[in-house]
Amino acid sequence: LHEIGISVAHSGYHKHTAYILGYADMPGFSKKEQARLSLLALAQRGNLEKLQGRLKITEAPADCALAMSLRLAVLFYRNRSDSALPVLRGRFSGARFHLSLDADWLSKNPLTEAALQEEVQQWKTLGISMQITAG
Repeated sequence: LHEIGISVAHSGYHKHTAYILGYADMPGFSKKEQARLSLLALAQRGNLEKLQGRLKITEAPADCALAMSLRLAVLFYRNRSDSALPVLRGRFSGARFHLSLDADWLSKNPLTEAALQEEVQQWKTLGISMQITAG
């Protein structure tokens, strides 16, 4: 469901997905639930500045944790290969997220390591600290 916007255009598909989820007739979902799904879809990739004022740690910490989880899933599965993924351990408390993963795996996957460092910077724009520990 988070990639339904690809049917519109591959570029910026997360924005198309958010629009579709926000405005489609979805029996069984309230407008509030649709808005939440739309927000999570919009948050799945790209710059998090677009969520300033919409994704607030003080008002919806669960949504921040869900957005983080979805972003990490998209990040780790971006090439859609069957390669083994590391064991991930994450903790989310207050405005702090801690992610721990195998150092050896991380050193063998420098593009993912760089993407994770970019993720740290993205969350700073929302006032959320993300710490990555390899070990």
